[in-house]
Order: sequence, then structure tokens, then C-alpha cells
Amino acid sequence: MKAIVQDGKTGRLAVENLPMPSPPDGFVRVRTAVSLVSAGTERAILAEARESLVRKAGKKPHLVSQVMQSLKKEGVAHTAVKLKAKLAQLHGRRTLGYSSAGTVIESRARGGAVCAGDRVACGGSGYAVHAEYVIVPENLCVRIPDGLSFEKAAFATVGAVAMQGVRRADAQVGECFGVIGLGLLGMLTCDILTAAGLRAFGIDTDEEKVAAARALGHTAFLRDDPHLEDRMMRFTDGRLLDGVITTASSPSNDPALLSCRILRKRGRNVIVGDYKLDFDRETLFSKELDIRMSTSYGPGRYDREFEEKGRTYPHEYVRWTETENMKSVLALIAAGSIRVEEMVAHRFNIDDAADAYTLIARGGAGGRSAVLISYPEEGREPASTIFLGKTGREQKGIGFIGAGRFAQSFLLPQLKTAGVVLKGVANLNPVSARAVAEKFGFEWAAANPGEIIDHDEIDTVFIATRHNLHGELLLKALEKGKCVFLEKPLCIRPDELKEIRAFLSETSRPPVFTVGFNRRFAPASRWIMERIRAADKIVIHHTINAGRLPEGFWLLDPDIGGGRLAGEFCHFIDHAIFFLGRIDSVEAQGFMGHHDDFEDFSVILKGDRGIASLVYTSRGSRNHPKERIEFFADGRILVNEDYRRVRAWPEKRSRSFTSKGFREEIEVFLASAKEGAFPIPVDELLLNCDLIFEVQRRLGNPRPVRIPE
Repeated sequence: MKAIVQDGKTGRLAVENLPMPSPPDGFVRVRTAVSLVSAGTERAILAEARESLVRKAGKKPHLVSQVMQSLKKEGVAHTAVKLKAKLAQLHGRRTLGYSSAGTVIESRARGGAVCAGDRVACGGSGYAVHAEYVIVPENLCVRIPDGLSFEKAAFATVGAVAMQGVRRADAQVGECFGVIGLGLLGMLTCDILTAAGLRAFGIDTDEEKVAAARALGHTAFLRDDPHLEDRMMRFTDGRLLDGVITTASSPSNDPALLSCRILRKRGRNVIVGDYKLDFDRETLFSKELDIRMSTSYGPGRYDREFEEKGRTYPHEYVRWTETENMKSVLALIAAGSIRVEEMVAHRFNIDDAADAYTLIARGGAGGRSAVLISYPEEGREPASTIFLGKTGREQKGIGFIGAGRFAQSFLLPQLKTAGVVLKGVANLNPVSARAVAEKFGFEWAAANPGEIIDHDEIDTVFIATRHNLHGELLLKALEKGKCVFLEKPLCIRPDELKEIRAFLSETSRPPVFTVGFNRRFAPASRWIMERIRAADKIVIHHTINAGRLPEGFWLLDPDIGGGRLAGEFCHFIDHAIFFLGRIDSVEAQGFMGHHDDFEDFSVILKGDRGIASLVYTSRGSRNHPKERIEFFADGRILVNEDYRRVRAWPEKRSRSFTSKGFREEIEVFLASAKEGAFPIPVDELLLNCDLIFEVQRRLGNPRPVRIPE
């Protein structure tokens, strides 16, 4: 399929051929008819992409701070890998756009809000992009009223941004509101205010935009009009404005100062645009002004539960979600209250879409700030895979599913240099799938994992998706007879483990598979094992200084990441199993962390070879190493410091290491797959999950011994 793709490093735009996307649960696939380019918003995106790396870093000082912390904590080599991955993400290719309309061709919506064949308006950056086909969460697409064209419906999402600004203003019928910035958002805001029975006073620095607003019947003036404030006073009968909605984008704080100056006492100042929020405190204080932020399309935006999982808020308490705002905008457009046809500057076919952005970058949209892109229906059956001109090799090879940042940092670089045949890569994001295929030398790219699993020329599958898909994809690949490298964890739900066990018990010779527990393959771990292998008993104390994860991070979602226990702690369980062998008892104590997940806990594992105490915490300093593992055996003490250095007593010496085991685990897996052997015994992989689920049960229902007072 055709899509507009931007190079994040140079800002260059091109129409590329991408594989057809496949909708997950809760999403729909839409054949796009029209998508909307908001000239002001997307011009800013173009400008940002062309900025230097130093300037980009200056805008994100928290990322620079993270790099410095990583240098102190993990050293140059590991930090370089992470930094390279982050730069690849910032400079990677991406699709643009966030407002479109089309027809649903496949629905996996849970709530039944939209069905195949429905005409819908779609929203969301990364979802409603400029592409022939898009996959959109069910709460970000709404049915188009009968008789309303795709062109007009494509304004629904941008209109929802304007609508939310008006709602945040608590505007009352008859009030006078200022609108600073008369681009597309400003024009839509003026129309919505007028439709709600208010009077709008528009201000902009561009003469053409002021003229366009006047052509629609709005009162509008230039920012540098020497009589601007006198005109505003006459407009309000000398009372000043009841509210101001600022939709402008500016590097200065002029919109902030102006908005406060033209507001009456206790007026409402709503921030929709992107400008320097440097207000004059004296004006805010003396007028007792109310400053309000407006978040994009409305309640639900940036809430994964709402957008990705299709969950809704109680209608009685949250009347206007982003979905309802989109519906409201469509109703006003259908009634003729929002006159979007008057806001269209140009129309382009998808094949000529790069010209649209050239026009926008040069400021050629004029006072009308909307550009529409259309997608002809002729010959619109896109391929599920995109071949990259490397066909002809008939030998079997490797397929890769889920090529995110971790995979591109630690797994794919090892495969690229391993001398193996890289056949296909699949990623839910079609742009990423093609970019990864080109970067690492795969023959073709796809957006559907089934293309990898079902392909006859693929005999080995690497799976590095989010955790909720691991168990399902592993079983599908094993049933097809593929060897599988599954990035941890094996699975995150007991029912999945039960299915995996059933498959293995019913299969006399299952294909080779392993889980990406790299720490047991780290040179530091192997070096320690050689020195304590003959010990009668081993005592291990493993401290994991995990650090706090940001709000909303996917790992913390129990449905997607499994939480820190299933999603990450499995690494340290495997490390203990590697040294102790069979574990026959487990104890656990802990408490909930900041995200309604167990983030601080202590686990004791006991086996025939000894005991391991594991302390996992999110409350330590980020400047301290993440892991410290102490081994006590036969009069010796060995301390593993983040797999980079091992100190030994009584020798009083240390040894340094550079690898954390990623290269080694892949080398062992590839060799084992050829030999038909398992790199990690299957019993240990299953035991790992058993222990994780048992720890979850014990933390959820602890039975500590109470000491009498």
C-alpha cells in the first residue's frame, strides 16, 4: 500500500510502498478515502525533523540526563548500544497525519461500535495516518452521518481538538471569546464558538488568515494592528473578553502576554497551541485569571485503557470523551455550522502527496490552512508482504516478529553478523517493518506475524513482541514445526502455560525453542559457575535495583506486559535456576509500588544445591548498578557487579567483562537448533513460569509469621 513516510533525520518525505497492516483485538482496518493535512501542525513537524541533533537534545534535557546516568551505571559499551537505539528511534522513518475518513474493511472491535462496511472518521497520531489502509482503535473512529462526504468527515479529529478547547473554556451563550491563531484550528474554533451562540474575536499575524476568517463572517484583526485593543474593547462594549482560546504556535511568549492583557477579571485562558508559557504574574494575580490546558481531542487521549483497550468512562461522569467530541464535530459539519469546505486550500492525490508538503513548507497554503489527500480505489489490493529485491535464495532462513527498540539494539545486530539467511521481518507498524528489513538485510517485510509463521522458507522464528503475544505466537510457530527463539518471558498467564505444557506432552519431538534469558549465558555468569560448580552448597544474594518506570509504561500493564514480576523478574528467577538447579520451595514478601503493581519485593528460593534470596526494588538510586549478585560457597565469596566485573575472595582480585550474554545466547541457540538440542532445558523454562505464578500468588496473599509483642 502507498503511504507518506518521513525520514526523521533529514525530514525528507516520500510516498513509499508498505505491507498491509493487520488489526489486533480492539482495532479496525480502514480503507482510507481522504486524509487531512493540517498545514500549521504538520509544518511544525517538518521543521522539527530538520533540526540538528544538538537542538533536538536541548529540547529534551531529561533524555540527556538519562544518558549521563547510564554512563555512570552501565559503562560506555552498554550505554552506546542504548544511545544508538534511541537515536535510531528519533531518526527513524515514520508516517504522518492524524485525521482521516474511509470505509471499514475488517473489524475486531470489542464493543460493536463499528462494523465492516461502515463509513468512519478516524483519529490519532500513528493511527489515522496518510496511508491507503490504516488500523485504528475502536474508540478513535466514529460513524459518518448519512449524506456527509469523506472530505468533510476527514476534519473530525482536528475539529475535536478545537471542540475540546471550547469545552475547557466553559463558554456560555452570549459571551465574547478571543481566538489567537487563525490557522485551521483557530478557524474551526471560531465556527464552533459561533455555533454555540458566542461571539468570536480572531487575531493572527498573517494577513491572509485574517482575510480568510473575515470571508467566513468572523471578526478578525492582525496582531500588529495599532488599534487592536481598542477594536477589542468596542467588540466587548468595554468589558474585555470573557475568555481566550490560543491555538497559535510560537517560540515567543507574546500569545501568553496578549491573552492575559485582553481578558477581563476572572477570565478563562485556554491553551490549545504550542507557545512559550511565560506569563506575567502581576497580570495573572491582579485579574485572578484562570489558566487551563486543553489536551488534544479530549478525555481518553493518551489513556491506553481507553484508546487501545476500548474501555470507556461512565457517561454520567465524563460526558464528552474524544470519541464523543469527534461525533459532535461531525454533527456540526453535517448541519452546516462548521464550514470546512471553505477551509480547504488544495487537494492532492496520494501519488503527489510529497508536493503537498513542499507547498506547506513554503507557506503556500495561504489563508486556508487545510490540504486534502485522496486515495483512488482502482487497483487497491495491497500485498501482505513487500519484497526488497533480494529474492532468489531458496534456502531456508530466519523470520523475525516484533522488531522494536530492544530487538534492534540487542538481537538483530547479532543476527546480522551471524552468517544466517534473514528471510522476513514482521512488525505491527508497516513503516518500521520495512525500515528494519532494509537496515538488517531481510528479503521482505510484513505487518502480520502470520506471514512469518506460515512461510515455507522460514524454519527458525525469533519472537520479540510485547509479552501478551508470546504464548500464542510460540504455540503457533511450534505447531508449524519452526524452531523458536522467544524473548522473555515464556508467557504471562497460567492458562497459556497450561496450553504450552499440553502441546509439549502430546508432541513426541517438539521443535527446539528457548527463551531469551541472556544472563545465564553472560561470560561473568559462566566464569563464576566454573569456580563454584563443585561446591556442596551455594548461597546467593541477588539485589536488583530496577528503578521506577514512567507512568503508563507498557510493561506495567498486566494485560500487555504482565507487570514487573512476569515481565522482568523472570530473568532473575532463571539466573537462580541456572546455579541452583531444581527449586523445590519459594517464599515471598512485598508491597504494591507506585503503579498498582508489585515493584518492591523479596523472594527466597531453595533447592538441592542451596538457597537464593532475591531483592527487587524500584526505590533505589539510578546512579547505582542495576544488579549485584553475591555468591558464598566453600569458603569463597564472588561478587558479580552488573556482569561487568566480578570480585573474588580470598583471592582479593577482580576480573572485567564486556558482554551481558546477548551475543552468546544467540550463538548457542543457532548451534543448538542445528543439532536438535535445547539451549535451556525445557523443564527449567516451565519451572520459571511456575515460580513466577507462585510468587504472584504469595505476594497477593502473604502469610507472614507474626512475632508476639
